[in-house]
This record gives sequence, structure tokens and C-alpha cells, in this order.
Amino acid sequence: MMFELLILFCAFALSITGSLFFWPVTSGLDFYKPVVLFLAGYVLGVFVLLLFILIHSLFLKKMGTEYQKPNKMALIWIAQCMSWIALHSFVKITFIGKNRLPAKGRFLIVSNHRSFYDSVITTAKLGMNYPLSFVTKASNMDIPVCNKYPNAACYSIIHRKDPIQSLQVMKRCQKLLEDKVTNVVIYPEGTRQQAKTIGEFHEGVFNVAIKANVPIVVLVSKNADIVRHTFPKISKVTQAVIGVIYPSDYEGKTAKEVSNKVKQMMVDFIEQ
Repeated sequence: MMFELLILFCAFALSITGSLFFWPVTSGLDFYKPVVLFLAGYVLGVFVLLLFILIHSLFLKKMGTEYQKPNKMALIWIAQCMSWIALHSFVKITFIGKNRLPAKGRFLIVSNHRSFYDSVITTAKLGMNYPLSFVTKASNMDIPVCNKYPNAACYSIIHRKDPIQSLQVMKRCQKLLEDKVTNVVIYPEGTRQQAKTIGEFHEGVFNVAIKANVPIVVLVSKNADIVRHTFPKISKVTQAVIGVIYPSDYEGKTAKEVSNKVKQMMVDFIEQ
């Protein structure tokens, strides 16, 4: 919400000062003047923020340079941008179970995947309190300037059709968790699902947590896929932490067994 507050400050400041000094309201017929100034101030505020992001990005490492730990400012910018996108997409978010998240140490978040808004909402609700590094497809990093921020936040680009590169990404995620650098978010389905059901899981995802010996946070997203269809109407989206599987819970189990358990947890929650 910090972004929105700064933009609103610019909008109100221009509306008030403009109405008093530059384009004064002299009669009731001038009611439109503060409105026009407010809208102009809002656009100006967005422009100033984008300019600041552009300038700040010049001090970030170029794409392809791997960060050893997330840049704190990049994490803040991403979380605030995602909050701003959710707000202006008219998404009403209900987030359940935040108190279930482990109080200490790092963890792996696994979630179902239906829409671009899955990551938007997760980052908007958790990104300011927990460092989050997503495993994402290459096309999500094609936006000039903006792509430097996920890179600086230790996001990992995965090429789904390249098993060797995918394994390297999983090893990197494991190391990030082992070294307590950041929390990692992975969608075990590997891609967005068009059907309402949970897709097949890539069980190797769970080896990341097992080998790093960290908790697995099971997150479920419901209705994120309706946002683009209902806009500009309000969309009600729910995300819930439905459980946490600690190392003591999966000790002695294979990645496939853990994968099956997590998938069943998600199916049970969605169908209830």
C-alpha cells in the first residue's frame, strides 16, 4: 500500500495546491477543476514512481548475474508493485492461515497454479514480511528494466523442457534454503492449470525441501483465474495456508510420498 499512499499524496497535493493557487475554484461551476487536478496528480505520481524504479534499476546487476542473497530494496519494490496491481485489478483478497507459517528459519512454499494472479496475491500478502524467491518461467523475465528486480530477489528461471537446467534450478533453490538466504516458492504442477482440478505434480520439487531439511508450507489459491474475466468488477480471491509439513513429518518418506500427501491436501481443501 506504500505505493498507493505515495501516489495519492501527489494527487491530493496537486488538487489542493492547484485549486488554491494555479486553477482556483471561483464558483460552483468549477467543481470539475479539483477532480481534473486530482487525476493529473495521480498520473504524475505513477510517473514519478516509475521514474524512480527506472533510476534504481540502474544500480542493480545486469540480467544473468546471479545474486547470492536477495536485494532488500528489490524485495520491497516487488511486494509493493504486486499490492498495487491487486488493488487496481479490484481483487478482494481473503488470506487464511498466515499464523501457521513457521516463526523461525526458511521454508518452501508449494501452491497450485491457476493464474498470473497466484504469485501477485502471495507476494502482496506475504512479501513485506517474508523474503520470497519464486521459480518462474523465462518469459516472465522478458520485461525490460522490471526483470532486474526479480533477478535481484533471487528468482530462479526454469526451462521446463530442459531437464538438466531444471535440476540445476532445484539445486540452487535447495542451497538458498540450506543457507537460510530466502524462502522459495514453487508451483509443483509446473504450469497453469485450465481445469478446476489439481494437475500432476513434479515430485522432484519436494526433494528441495527434503534435502534442505526445511518445512513445506502448503498454500492453496482459489478463484485467482476469474480476475481477468470479471474485471472491472470486484473479484473475490482466497489464498490459504492449509498446512505445514515439518521435517519430522516427512522423515523417512520419499519425495513421491510427500508429493501425494500435499496433492491430496490441496484437493480436499478445494473440494470442500
